[in-house]
Order: sequence, then C-alpha cells, then structure tokens
Amino acid sequence: MDSWNNKYHESNIMIRGYITGVQDAYNGVYFCVDSEVKMSQAAEIVIKYLKDNPAKWHEAGKNLVIEALSKEFSCGNESNKVQ
Repeated sequence: MDSWNNKYHESNIMIRGYITGVQDAYNGVYFCVDSEVKMSQAAEIVIKYLKDNPAKWHEAGKNLVIEALSKEFSCGNESNKVQ
C-alpha cells in the first residue's frame, strides 16, 4: 500500500506542476485567473474538467488545461475567483 501511495503522490505532484506551468505561461492570454485563486483550486478545476470529459483525453495536455481554465476564468469576466 505504501508503494501505491507514493506513486499516487508523485503523480499528483507532477499533474499539479504541469497545470501550474500552463497556467503561469498563458494566464492573461487565454484565461485570466485572479491572483487570489490558489494554484490548488485551479488544478482541481482542471482535474474535474478532465474527469468530466474522458473523450478528450487524446488531445494535447496543454490544450486541455487552457480549455478548462478559459471556461472557468474568461478574461471578460469581472469576477474570476472560485466561488
């Protein structure tokens, strides 16, 4: 069980790191995540989007992160905070 927990933890960190990198690179371009939104909140939004859209899993990861964050944090939205 410890081995599984370690692998899950490592994968979770890598996924969140990837999402954070895409968010840092494209924030203000394709989406506008407010500075008060925690990275963990944005990551959970992307993870939920991926779980809800398994038919898209073959698409490029960067595009999926951008799509998930742009739906939640459009730059035209005055309030880009997680409710």
